[in-house]
Amino acid sequence: MVSRSRQIINVSFISIFTNIILVAVKVTIGFFTNSLAVMLDALNNLSDSLSSLVTIVGTKLATRAPDKKHPYGYGRIEYITAIVIGAIIFLAGATALKESIAKIITPEETNYNITAIVIISIGIVVKYGLGRFVKNSGEELGSQALIASGTEALFDSVLAIGTLFCAILSFFWNITIDAFLGAVIALGIMKSGFDRLKETLDNIIGVRADEALTSKIKCHIRRYQGVVGAYDLILHNYGPTEIIGSVHIEVPDDMTAREIHRLTRSIKADIMRDFSIEMTIGVYAANDSEPYVAKLKADLLRILHSYQEILEFHAFYVDKELKQVTFDLIFDFETKNVESLKEEIIQRIKKDYSEFEFSIVVDPDFSSTGLVAACA
Repeated sequence: MVSRSRQIINVSFISIFTNIILVAVKVTIGFFTNSLAVMLDALNNLSDSLSSLVTIVGTKLATRAPDKKHPYGYGRIEYITAIVIGAIIFLAGATALKESIAKIITPEETNYNITAIVIISIGIVVKYGLGRFVKNSGEELGSQALIASGTEALFDSVLAIGTLFCAILSFFWNITIDAFLGAVIALGIMKSGFDRLKETLDNIIGVRADEALTSKIKCHIRRYQGVVGAYDLILHNYGPTEIIGSVHIEVPDDMTAREIHRLTRSIKADIMRDFSIEMTIGVYAANDSEPYVAKLKADLLRILHSYQEILEFHAFYVDKELKQVTFDLIFDFETKNVESLKEEIIQRIKKDYSEFEFSIVVDPDFSSTGLVAACA
């Protein structure tokens, strides 16, 4: 079976080969027709080739084995690769914009012919097909660089339609908008580079884990016998395919250490097998099966449902010996008055349960699923 890195490199080589051919054809057309739009389109294809070359180098470096200095591996090099690609694209667009403005100030006559129009049309089809192939490959392989390259290629095919329109206007009606179209293409190239830089920087800073994935993992864990709930799921990304996470499971407080050990080991192994995630598992105890505790929890939930700011409630436990009730809450990130809300909630529940002390822990909203989570 071909490895992921080998497949990414193979796709990148196909992209380089195709773009080099397009560059050669478009430079030839641009030279004989004196078309800036076609020349800038060729420059765009050249930047795509450089991007694919950078992807190959980055993929090679990212697949290095973990070592003592980098125990999580080198997977994040792929993000650095994407930044370099984004910078190349943005600079190519800026150069193209400069040339376009110069041509707008000092226009030159273009000389399109039927052959040029046909070749440009074929180039659009080839670029669109290449874009679909690269993007689909990137989605299958989980490669941000390939997805970005494929998306850009699809965008380039749309820009190339503008070049075709420019050629048709010039050939049939002698209307020249070549330099203005070149400026539009240049701005499109710059936007593509900027978007890629922003997306990659977001991943390096740390974005919220995919909601569909976190919900699937939590529901997967809840299916185990003895698991009451799964909370506090955190996923750390060390590259597109290297994820390390942690989660808390809620279990009945009468489970033995041996039973908990067997349960957590089983969950850990299955999460690695099914999701390729190295998971650390913490434990919350639950005793809400007792009628009195269940009533207290239901009364508390009624209070919590009146606060739109509260996204999740978990880790509820009543310690009768210490006369203490503890639970965790997750507030919306926009909530400013968390401390005052905590105090208000405590005072409301203490009206009916004054014999208890209440302690609330506020967790960050990494992957909340609601006050009462449900799985299909």
